[in-house]
Amino acid sequence: MAGHLEPIEEVANAVDDVKLDEVGDTVEQAAKELVPVETGALRDSIRHQVGTDAQGPYVDVIAGSEEVDYAALVEFGSGHGPPQPFLSTAAEAERARIQEELRDEIVRAQREALSKLPRVIVID
Repeated sequence: MAGHLEPIEEVANAVDDVKLDEVGDTVEQAAKELVPVETGALRDSIRHQVGTDAQGPYVDVIAGSEEVDYAALVEFGSGHGPPQPFLSTAAEAERARIQEELRDEIVRAQREALSKLPRVIVID
């Protein structure tokens, strides 16, 4: 019976690192198009990384670094300027497309997993 659970586990793992990397890249590119540019340092600091924690796989899109420490001031504003949200705007702009892509990936994995389950015929 344990072998029959493998297709179900495949569905649970359908959103793999490759798909999450694609999602991260999509939001990263959108943020790079939206970020205000003076020197290009903030734009160049935008990146994404895929990881796994206790809740499962995730992707982070990050802006800033030790040298570029003002990303939050641009995103949320400061006493020197109004908010110019580029990360949250990029994520929100891509949300529907990302949700559709992830949903499609899960449905594909479900269909594939179901095709691997043994067929049971009950005759009364």
